[in-house]
Amino acid sequence: MMSPWPEYNLTGAFRKAGLSLLLVVSTAQGGNLVLESGPGSAGDLTWSTLDLNLEARSDQTVAWQVVLDGLALPDGELKLGRLEASCRNGTLGPEWPRCADGRLTWHWPEGPALEGRFQLHSGPRLVLRLESPGMDIELTLPDGEPRITASMADGDLGELAGPLAEILDLAFLDGRVDLDARYESGRLKVELGLDGVAFDNADGSLAGEGVRLEAMLDIVPGDEALGFDLDLTQRSGDLLFGPAYLPSPEDPVRLKARGDWRDGRLAIARWSIDDDGILMASGSLVADFSDESPVVRELEVADLDLRLPVAQQRYLNGILAAWSLDDLETSGRVRGRGRWREGLVTELSLDLEDLLIADPAGRLGIAGLGGNLRFDEQDEHTPERLEVSLDWDGAELYRLPLGPSVLRLESRGEDLQLTQPLFFPLLDGGFRVEGMQWLGWRGDLPRLDIQANLEPLDFARLTVALGLPELGGTLAGSFPEIRYEEGILSFGGGFDIQAFSGIIEVREVTVERPFGTLPVVAANIGFDRLDLLEVTGAFGFGRMLGRLDGRVDRLRMLDWSPVAFDARIMTRDDAPTRRISQRAVNNLSSLGGSGAAALTGPILAFFEDFPYRRAGLTCRLSNNICHMGGVADHADGGFIILEGRALPRLDIIGHRRLVNWPLLLAQLQSVTEAEIR
Repeated sequence: MMSPWPEYNLTGAFRKAGLSLLLVVSTAQGGNLVLESGPGSAGDLTWSTLDLNLEARSDQTVAWQVVLDGLALPDGELKLGRLEASCRNGTLGPEWPRCADGRLTWHWPEGPALEGRFQLHSGPRLVLRLESPGMDIELTLPDGEPRITASMADGDLGELAGPLAEILDLAFLDGRVDLDARYESGRLKVELGLDGVAFDNADGSLAGEGVRLEAMLDIVPGDEALGFDLDLTQRSGDLLFGPAYLPSPEDPVRLKARGDWRDGRLAIARWSIDDDGILMASGSLVADFSDESPVVRELEVADLDLRLPVAQQRYLNGILAAWSLDDLETSGRVRGRGRWREGLVTELSLDLEDLLIADPAGRLGIAGLGGNLRFDEQDEHTPERLEVSLDWDGAELYRLPLGPSVLRLESRGEDLQLTQPLFFPLLDGGFRVEGMQWLGWRGDLPRLDIQANLEPLDFARLTVALGLPELGGTLAGSFPEIRYEEGILSFGGGFDIQAFSGIIEVREVTVERPFGTLPVVAANIGFDRLDLLEVTGAFGFGRMLGRLDGRVDRLRMLDWSPVAFDARIMTRDDAPTRRISQRAVNNLSSLGGSGAAALTGPILAFFEDFPYRRAGLTCRLSNNICHMGGVADHADGGFIILEGRALPRLDIIGHRRLVNWPLLLAQLQSVTEAEIR
């Protein structure tokens, strides 16, 4: 009887495919061959089990089925799932099986399975048609040298979501794809087109929407490294990379890169980006992907050309949003180069041309900024060097207008210092920085020390610029030590305001997060011999004659609004004239909840003002409640706001010990507005 098996070297066929089987058990009974294997491998491809079933027929045809389960690449790090292939009507040649119409199903760990048909020809040659997502693949092994071609026209990325999401570590993927790829003579060339692509990862740090890309990739495997040449063009789509949000470009953005991949290390010898003149740059990159979190080892940026405002809106707003500065208005140009190694800057050169930076909230701004910055990290025998030379036409800090200035800085050892005094013109005076030392400026705990003076300026113009009621006088100060350390700006010394024919002293000022979100200001303020007639006239409170002393201790402001303080304001007993008008009496009474019952007597209607012995208010603000008091406690449980004397005698007694702070501010505002009207 003729054997159902033609002369066929099965072991030789497996060797040609590069297969390594750890365990093989085969039987031939009644024209059937069953092969079962445990773990095996083919190059970097591994599997946990392999099952092969062949059925020989009398007409020399063969039906067979192969199942590979637990597929992975490489070393089990990338799970590829389960592959099933079957052929109902094939033949076994002397070297390679043949199949005119085979079926293939690839079950990925996640997402839908890939299904298709294939043909096996002599040569050997495999022709594969994936029905979902519509991809044609042809594999030929002439003399053992593989040649692969693949193509896809208007394919559905959603149908490839399983394998691609696993490879790219994505949670969602959708869009359309066109693909032409060829592997021949050890070289892979890929032309790829993506349209309407949307994707994201599990934590939302990587995402895209409406992305349209065109890519050309040339990969050349070497003995120890995988070389590549990439030409990528983005035509549309919003992208998110961590804190960097990139809106869809109006014109195509082109990225080129040439480098190699070796043992989990990416080395890009040359990269370049051209965003239609908005951003142009080139350089090199070395990144390590051997651990779970990729690390950039070296980065060089050369020929940087950044044009504002479009570059800021497209590339920087996502990062600036962390400091609530994403709504900055900008213009100008920045050119330069830089080099980073292991997260530290080793070289930096920037040239600024006519920069404008304006914060609509009025926190900061600068116009006509130009100059340069140069930094070089020298060898172990030569200290690093930083030189800064900047000038600007004008600036703004919390809506205060500052005139033109010149800044000159240079490093000396580990510290950074001014090489000449820095003067900020402000109204008719200015702020002069006599010295500045940025100690350990590149370390983990840098400290900034400044010695400065506030030259006298018109307090009336300053209050108007700050949006406050116009107050006359002058403002001056001396700051022998201004320090910025660990996010806190503290002012040694203080400044004095000569206003209302007296002195206002501001001391022990600190500012937390001065340019960040919700800055916190703390200070102690003292008042000495203020003229009450000038004070009440400036704030529209009515008319009072006398002198005023006071303190506001432990003042704390959040986002420039008071949230805590301990205030005490009292009139002086040595003032020769102390009188109060009916309007001031009414306003003072309303603040303490008195109701001014003493004014109901008919005789008081004949008087425009009244003499008083003393007057005062205290307020301890905590949790939005003002705990109020006066010059003394009253027998009925209230507190004395104003103690009268002589005739007609008038006392103002407060009864509300606890007052809602926003309500009290609203009352004060209504008093001022009523006077203005």
